[in-house]
Amino acid sequence: MKVLAKDIMQQQVKTVRPELPLPDLEKRFVDDGVSGFPVVDQQQNVLGVVTATDVLQHLCEERRNLESSVGFYDDSPHASFDSLLDEWISAEIGKRADHLVVADVMNDDVISLPPTASLHDVAALM
Repeated sequence: MKVLAKDIMQQQVKTVRPELPLPDLEKRFVDDGVSGFPVVDQQQNVLGVVTATDVLQHLCEERRNLESSVGFYDDSPHASFDSLLDEWISAEIGKRADHLVVADVMNDDVISLPPTASLHDVAALM
């Protein structure tokens, strides 16, 4: 007997909307015990996927951008200045994260298969 995607897939999938603020997304990750969600519009069309890794990668990129913009201070011989600069950068990233939404960090390059796809086809995509 041929096993199909619909035989093993999760039927009740929790989703998020693209306008969901990042702090609320992080709470959903914890509350729902998952590390990612499909992102859907009002008509439940899949727009993308967002994972905890997507959030971390985006925030790390924000940090790199801030560090490079203040990079001329990197040669400071004063450890206390370096520590203050690091604290400032961390605070700025925290402020920015509070204003980001799912659409800012989601991956919109989604690959999907129909429920009638074979398990072999599903495995081949992974």
